[in-house]
Amino acid sequence: MPDPNRRNTNQLQLLTPRLYSFYKKKQKLTLRKHFDRIKQQTLSLDSFNFYLVSSAIYSSLIEGVNVDFNSYLRYLNTPGVKGSKDLKQVQDLVAAYEFAQKRALNQKNMLLAHEILSKQLLTRKYRGKLRNREVHVYNLETGQIIYTGADTKQVQFELDKLFADIAILRKRELTIDQAFYYAAFIHLVFAKIHPFADGNGRTARLLEKWFLAIKLGKQAWYIQSERNYQRKLVSYYRNIDIGKNYQKNDYDLALDFLLMLPWALRLKPLQ
Repeated sequence: MPDPNRRNTNQLQLLTPRLYSFYKKKQKLTLRKHFDRIKQQTLSLDSFNFYLVSSAIYSSLIEGVNVDFNSYLRYLNTPGVKGSKDLKQVQDLVAAYEFAQKRALNQKNMLLAHEILSKQLLTRKYRGKLRNREVHVYNLETGQIIYTGADTKQVQFELDKLFADIAILRKRELTIDQAFYYAAFIHLVFAKIHPFADGNGRTARLLEKWFLAIKLGKQAWYIQSERNYQRKLVSYYRNIDIGKNYQKNDYDLALDFLLMLPWALRLKPLQ
């Protein structure tokens, strides 16, 4: 007889499909049509690198980093230009995107990506390492705590469940709508676990893109998800707020957040 206490290894634990039927009803874009337009773009090395830089810049802007394309490109291409901490943060995040597009999506590589992107954010002993103390998200205007991540005793356990779910989804045939649904859900759940002392948002957005690239191909790195979130920053923060701490997160409230990602396909190509 099967053991009733043994978990079904094909059953998702955190990335619930429960909202998918509602997602399909509300998600009005024809994702395949819009994604095919991206696939028609010229896949030159220069354009690919340009979009990786764009992803890193817009993801950094969400975190309050003060960098634009011109200042970053001048820093890269002009000998003798001294880079600010903000510029170096973007450079590290670009390196993490470059790392991710060559590696399998798993927990080990996620930790290595975080080690790369957090060089300007954390001291060496915290880079690519799970936090050993409680972490809070604060309202920068009032100083009030607006979110508390998973308890330190939970973090590894919850990450293990998340990456077990990702491993299951990597093996499954997914429609493009399902790929977008689960990519956004990975972003959300990772941000809610908040496993690091810093760099959680950057890593969550990288994981979202990483998953799309695994399921849809290299052209997914051209999807302007970070730019989409940065342009809709008020909605981004409002929709990601589904509970005041990890235990009280209500994923039944996640639909508005999950519906944001497809609109990245409607953005005009970068020039």
